[in-house]
Amino acid sequence: MNDTRLLKMMYKLLTLVATAQAVDHWAVLVAGSNGYWNYRHQADVCHAYQIFTKAGIPRSNIITMFYDDIANDPANPFPGQLFNRPSTGPGYDVYKGCTPDYSGEDVTAANFLAVLTGNSSAVGGKKVLS
Repeated sequence: MNDTRLLKMMYKLLTLVATAQAVDHWAVLVAGSNGYWNYRHQADVCHAYQIFTKAGIPRSNIITMFYDDIANDPANPFPGQLFNRPSTGPGYDVYKGCTPDYSGEDVTAANFLAVLTGNSSAVGGKKVLS
């Protein structure tokens, strides 16, 4: 299976899935697409991040993987911000505080599998499920 197909499948299956281990809750949030035309994918990851942190899951237990090329894309009319639902008012910036643990070329199927299997050596010591 190629990386693109696997990343698309990961997005569909795991964007809003919290993984429970022992008594701790973890969340792995993935958007496997890039480019401004895929705005909603990264906005949804950031929205899920906001939901999980408000629900009490510590940032240390949330792993985010998204290309991080949307918020500051020249086509974004609100530089440095992402919104995931229409609003007649100022809206809620879901990007605020949501920083990727894996971004750009680090958003790969191999890194995703390393995250899920807890293989931190495969990702240079970055955050993985534990």
